[in-house]
Amino acid sequence: MIPAVIHRFIIYTVCFVIAFSGAKRRPSTGFAAPTGLIQANICTITGQLACEGCPTKTEFFIPGTEPKAACSKDAIKKLLEEKAKKEQEERDKILQGVSTP
Repeated sequence: MIPAVIHRFIIYTVCFVIAFSGAKRRPSTGFAAPTGLIQANICTITGQLACEGCPTKTEFFIPGTEPKAACSKDAIKKLLEEKAKKEQEERDKILQGVSTP
């Protein structure tokens, strides 16, 4: 009789091989955007049109729904500072809760 640990290992290995071997055989089809959509580079921090130096992602919009304003480096800096402050406050709350008897 096969021990349970070895049995699980064999099952996980087989499932892993099956799951990832299929990915190699399938050709990449990419993404074809539907016609009539507008493609725009969006700042991942502000959600506005990307400015120079922004971390970006490409999104597709129905005409008229795309962002009109571009972000600015000052806006990015402000948002990142606010995010860092919030994260620090959360860490402080956790630490205060841990150290309180």
